[in-house]
Amino acid sequence: MPEQAEAEITVFLVDDHAIVRVGLAAYLETEPGIRVVGQASNGRRALDELAVMENRDGLPDVVLMDVLMPDMDGITATAEIKRRWPDVEVVAVTSFLEESKIRAALEAGAAGYLLKDADAEDVADAIRAAHRGEVHLDPAAAKALTASLRSLRRGRLEIVSSPGVGTTVRVRVPAVRHSAGGRAAGVPRG
Repeated sequence: MPEQAEAEITVFLVDDHAIVRVGLAAYLETEPGIRVVGQASNGRRALDELAVMENRDGLPDVVLMDVLMPDMDGITATAEIKRRWPDVEVVAVTSFLEESKIRAALEAGAAGYLLKDADAEDVADAIRAAHRGEVHLDPAAAKALTASLRSLRRGRLEIVSSPGVGTTVRVRVPAVRHSAGGRAAGVPRG
């Protein structure tokens, strides 16, 4: 039985810098299985374009969303996209490596967070991961987010980084010691 071809992933680009959109579009058009279906210069225009696409050609699978833009920023636009079109995945793309922005993008529903200095291959990997329902974080973003979480609960998270593969965050839960009375040691009575 012949293998079925993987479905083409449609992508919509949102960035306030035209040169970024043009460069991303040019690169993505060379990637097998990925097709750019539209562009917008800010979050508000993206929402307008997506509403038109919904009624005309259908929605894209993935939106690459700049975080900081005029009129409507990418975090606000991401939250609105996920509210209106929950099946559309969003990958945040930005120059800023701030834990608060990473957290805000993910809380808004982003399926990934990339820095603009990412390799072109990483952008394609993030698009494919989002399309599969996975979360793809730039290794530096994963490290910043994990450091923030670690400051809340020391010793519970571990970062595993493999060159060329990305970063995985594993949660380690400390073993609970039980006392002779059956309660976990150090846990106050309810």
